[in-house]
Amino acid sequence: MRRRLEPGLVEVRASPIHGLGVFAARPIARNALVTYYDGERVSWDEAKARAAWVRASCTHMRSVAFGHEAIDGLRAPLPGRGVGSLCNHARPANAAYWTRDDVVWIKAARDIECGEEVLVDYGRTYWARHAPE
Repeated sequence: MRRRLEPGLVEVRASPIHGLGVFAARPIARNALVTYYDGERVSWDEAKARAAWVRASCTHMRSVAFGHEAIDGLRAPLPGRGVGSLCNHARPANAAYWTRDDVVWIKAARDIECGEEVLVDYGRTYWARHAPE
């Protein structure tokens, strides 16, 4: 699937939740593709090894291909990277992960107002069970 995002839909800036966040630069309609989760694709073994020596990276890994691969969002290609790895967690969230053709999209779960932070529910993930303490 080709990545078709509206230009100027989101912007990255400081978040009151944590570090940087993704914010709506204009209103985003429910079910719209907001951004995608980009980065280096690695095996689960490599993902576990990276999480062991860089604790913070566990919050930047997302699984694809039915658990056989992970995307390391800290190693996203530049320029023009998908900013999905910068979306912060919240419950309830206003956006959700959606995987299609091995692309991890972030899709609006409801209408998102201009200036509102785009938030996803990280859920109970592999990393919550296996990340080092």
